[in-house]
Amino acid sequence: MASEYTNIVDLARDLVAIPSVNPMGRDDLAGTGELALAEHVAEFLRSIGAEPQISWPLPSRPNLWAFLDLGAPDTILFEAHLDTVPVDNMTIDPYGAEVREGRLWGRGACDTKGPMAAMLWAIAQAAKQNSCKHNVLFCAVMDEEYQFTGVQYLLDNLPSQTLEQVALAIIAEPTLLLPVTAHKGVMRWNAITQGKSAHSSTPQLGENAIYKLAHAVCALEEHAATLAKFSPHPLLGFPTLSVGTIQGGTAVNVVPDHATAKIDRRLIPGEDPAGVTQALRSLLAAYGAELTDPIMQAPAFEIPNDHPAVQAALAAARMTGVNAPAPLAVNYATDAAFYPAHNIPAVVFGPGDIAQAHTKDEWINLEELERGSRAYAALILGRPLT
Repeated sequence: MASEYTNIVDLARDLVAIPSVNPMGRDDLAGTGELALAEHVAEFLRSIGAEPQISWPLPSRPNLWAFLDLGAPDTILFEAHLDTVPVDNMTIDPYGAEVREGRLWGRGACDTKGPMAAMLWAIAQAAKQNSCKHNVLFCAVMDEEYQFTGVQYLLDNLPSQTLEQVALAIIAEPTLLLPVTAHKGVMRWNAITQGKSAHSSTPQLGENAIYKLAHAVCALEEHAATLAKFSPHPLLGFPTLSVGTIQGGTAVNVVPDHATAKIDRRLIPGEDPAGVTQALRSLLAAYGAELTDPIMQAPAFEIPNDHPAVQAALAAARMTGVNAPAPLAVNYATDAAFYPAHNIPAVVFGPGDIAQAHTKDEWINLEELERGSRAYAALILGRPLT
């Protein structure tokens, strides 16, 4: 398989061409997932002498990992997620993997099949060298785009002796090859109101769940405004809250007996998730709304800028000609959030620009893709790839 590829672009094109849409709880996407892509990645790893291990966080939706012993004293973990967001309303062929204008186009080209290809190509090239600074543990996980199921399953189930060898983890996301050292966490819940159905011609005989939820949502809007009074994080600013969807009722001529709003809360380092949940639960109870337990939760992430893992990523970027004066902080959440609990220093680092992620015409710059692969190889080798 690796011998079939003569350049990273062809590898990246093949990854983009394989659908790996995360169903994200949607009935119309049932049956989609990461399996076909995982099988292709596993075959590539076998072709470079690795023995990929497959695990199943959910039925038909795998993780995979592979360890390559390169004769080094410790290990660098490379992680990329297999799943993509859906392809609704895209204006290009999401799986056409077209190359034009110096770019690779398609769903996942930027987030994160391009960065994944850069990791795989770097590993294949570094494995041919005489000496490496680190052994390699490559991990590809499912469900990053929805509930972070894959990374949590990975870290809970990797052999302890394998994890103990990991000196640093590099999490693939499109960061323009600037290390991300802080990002917000995320929690999501459902707020639910119950009512009593009745014919809409006699609404006084019922209890309108949507009206109750509307009052609760207004209270959430006021609460969201108060979050700006928090002491801001020096890199991430304030926590935020947003109501993303509202559903309720069965027909326009029926007083609705149920309604649900989905709430998204972004956390800054130092916030207590349990305390955040309790504050919202108390607030909503005053309006007759019930808050579910979190349906998704990822902690905020932070690593000191002077940490050796961060400095290694900066050095690797500079080796490829990237002007990287300082690390970044971002508002979105990533798999990196789960590594500190396992005592693994992590850095979010990869080619591509987050501005292109999830877009209707997603793409990655080919020069950036190749530069990313050289940076990943430099991390393995401790020197530029020659």
